[in-house]
Amino acid sequence: MKTSFLLGPAELDRGFSEKIGDTVHEIVSDASLHDLARILCGAALYLGNDSGVSHLAAACGTRAFVLFGPSDPVVWRPLGDAVTLITSPDGMMRTIETDTVYRALTEAGWGVKG
Repeated sequence: MKTSFLLGPAELDRGFSEKIGDTVHEIVSDASLHDLARILCGAALYLGNDSGVSHLAAACGTRAFVLFGPSDPVVWRPLGDAVTLITSPDGMMRTIETDTVYRALTEAGWGVKG
């Protein structure tokens, strides 16, 4: 299974593409909306923050796990039966623990097997 990272200008400016590397993963940036929709509609899983891309993934019916920090998920959550919200305990994105995300993925059947 190939992992793709969708990076916007902010992530590129912060050097995320260098941190990820491109030997094992595909890095997608500057994709058109059409290409982004094609990628997301073909994805088995999407993990991202509260953003327009998360809404597009949900609209495609892709199994999505969406992280919420300061924004209100009651108001801004992507709609769909395949969306799981992962919310911050204090409204700060940085306080969402990796274990919390892993647990949500595992409970939905997406954890590491073996």
